[in-house]
Amino acid sequence: MMVTELTDRIRFNRATPLELLVEGFTLIGPDPRPIRDDLGLFCVGWDSRASLWFWQDMERIFDIARPEGKRLDSRFLITWPTWRSAPAITSCSKANEYLKTEQKRWDREFTDGVFREVNNPDAEGLERSKNAQHVFGFWLFDTHGFGEMPENAVAWELQNVPPPMPWHRWKFKMDIELDVTKYWPQLGVFHLTPE
Repeated sequence: MMVTELTDRIRFNRATPLELLVEGFTLIGPDPRPIRDDLGLFCVGWDSRASLWFWQDMERIFDIARPEGKRLDSRFLITWPTWRSAPAITSCSKANEYLKTEQKRWDREFTDGVFREVNNPDAEGLERSKNAQHVFGFWLFDTHGFGEMPENAVAWELQNVPPPMPWHRWKFKMDIELDVTKYWPQLGVFHLTPE
């Protein structure tokens, strides 16, 4: 597929909250930012249902039961890691520096990088105010937004023959794109110092 065919799918996703290694956060409720477009084409990479399936499978194996009428209230926590490239962000000023660097890196992809054959959809001429502003924090999603849980996720039928890679045993994809607009996430915001 040519890069030019992907133009309508190329965007600088400001909606997904950015992860930080800080101690405190505030859960503020439904995300108030204009994030609907990004929720309509939401890439989560690894299928988040896998972790929940493993947990539920452990409960089945060990016959863990809850009192009558009680159920486990599960949520998927989604955040985009920054700690590899910016491990020392603890203040608002450092966070702003990081965001400026990321914006420059994104713009450079359209002059020298993989997207140099297409127009930058985030060019200065466009109204960036329509986009969600970055936030350092996380989303909490209702698990139903990610689809039904499979009854049996074991895909490898020959039980005595180990698969070449552990993740080949499970029916969970690694390149999941979802429309989660019906499952608006709660937003948690990390605490940063002013300076």
